[in-house]
Amino acid sequence: MAGSLHACAFLFFFACVGVILASPIPSADVVNSPRADDEACDSLTRCRTTWSIVWSCFTTTTACIWVSVHPNIPAPEDSQWTVRGRKVALASLVFMAPEYIIMLAFFQWRSARRLVSGA
Repeated sequence: MAGSLHACAFLFFFACVGVILASPIPSADVVNSPRADDEACDSLTRCRTTWSIVWSCFTTTTACIWVSVHPNIPAPEDSQWTVRGRKVALASLVFMAPEYIIMLAFFQWRSARRLVSGA
């Protein structure tokens, strides 16, 4: 619950600041106009820049990673900063190597299976 609340706050912040830019849905007359495919985008106010595309992809990926990463249950003596620091470290690692989280999940599943079976 708290993780999804943080993710919502994260997305709300970026939406309010205006950094998540989506391309507008064209109206029917623009889509059906004969020059819609021929015109180059020469106005920066009407077109998305490379930076806005990269930034929106980065923001979306970061939000998805933050929500999907679930570190182990912290020890009772761990502070909130320690818990958040571990989550940030794990999320950064997942951002650079997404297959790491799959490998980590597999090893934890295998370890839990061994504990249950008593081997």
